[in-house]
Amino acid sequence: MTFRILTLLLFLRLPLTSKGHSHDYEQAVGAWTAPIDPSLQSTECLPGPVQEAGQTACVIAEADSIESTPEAKNPEPGRWAPWTHRPFCADKDNKNCVFTSAPTGLTGKTHNTGVSIIADPYSALKSFDLLVSHRLSTTGTNNASTVTTAPYEVRDIPGKGKGLVATRSIAKGQVIMADAAAIIVDGDVERRATPEQFQALMQRAIEQVPPQRAEQILALSTNPTTASSAHRQHVDIFRNNAYGMTVGEKSYSVMYPGVAPSNEAISSALLVAIRDIAAGEEITISLEHDPNTPSPRADIEPLPSQARKAKLHRIWGFTCTCSLCSASPEEQAASDARRARIDSIAPSDIADKVGSSDFRAAAATLKELFGLMLTEELVWTAASHYDGLARLYYRAGDRQEAKRYARLALVEYEMYLVESGGEQVRESMAELEMLVASIK
Repeated sequence: MTFRILTLLLFLRLPLTSKGHSHDYEQAVGAWTAPIDPSLQSTECLPGPVQEAGQTACVIAEADSIESTPEAKNPEPGRWAPWTHRPFCADKDNKNCVFTSAPTGLTGKTHNTGVSIIADPYSALKSFDLLVSHRLSTTGTNNASTVTTAPYEVRDIPGKGKGLVATRSIAKGQVIMADAAAIIVDGDVERRATPEQFQALMQRAIEQVPPQRAEQILALSTNPTTASSAHRQHVDIFRNNAYGMTVGEKSYSVMYPGVAPSNEAISSALLVAIRDIAAGEEITISLEHDPNTPSPRADIEPLPSQARKAKLHRIWGFTCTCSLCSASPEEQAASDARRARIDSIAPSDIADKVGSSDFRAAAATLKELFGLMLTEELVWTAASHYDGLARLYYRAGDRQEAKRYARLALVEYEMYLVESGGEQVRESMAELEMLVASIK
């Protein structure tokens, strides 16, 4: 559902004037990665293993540098660049492989941030280029292991196992934790690898990240309702804790050991409070995807309450007891009706109105959608909706409403996305600031 809503909002990145330019709204408000900083990238190919994040990878491991059998020759490490471990493939065609960059001897905030990528050689290199080009924002904690300054602690939660509990009040918009991706899996490999190949790849991928990262991964949960043999432990952990995402036209599954699951990004993830959290309150997240499918989403949100609870139990192995799942039958029925209405609003419902220049009607549909999503607590940031409403009202000639929503959007962007949303978010903010300044 979230993807459909973002697709719908693509139509709302309207220029504020007829001569303005349009942006990809989904990428602008959905990205959690920091902008590319050219100064962090080397212009030369590295002769050996990568020693610091930010250096450009420019060599794909040569065929005889890839291990596909135990008898494979052991070439010089320089042939593996930018990887710090010899690439390992589970098939003779070298399409299902593990590539790991786990630098040693690093100091400061970049320590212990190795990553294993399961993909073909070309896709792995492209994924790694995204990693070294998009640096984690300095906002919030350094990484999930900095528990001494974290506003939470791990406790036993009755009926749930381990969970995070706030040790102090956490304000809306505050970064609770941050982490870098440890495992990235190309969706094509998930679809084509045999179960035995995928288990071998996942085990190797986890073993090759730094020990502390591997320990974090192996301590994550599996689905207790699914029978699992010991040799499938690595795959089960991944399926229960990875998040799906799409970059360009490719689908990936990504796991952040310290934020599992969490918000979406290739190189880093931030766990941000979307409302005020009181000291002593459990910190929870929304489970929106099915880790057992290559699709980034499983459409759990639009399901009726009982079907949603059953699917959550099947996928993750727990009985949901949140306020919605514990509500009365009447309250659940009302919620089901609201979610059905949300799911029925197609991108064309607004796009057609925009296409016919009926901007006020388009704004009314978006306001209805936004109100329903707020009631159902499906909005992690209102920035995209406020931005869209500001632009629609501006084009409809209602300058005061445009100004009001532009100000609300700027507050949300500043709170959630200004550090991590990239250049397009900053461009959106600049346009909205000009809109506000132009209206008396």
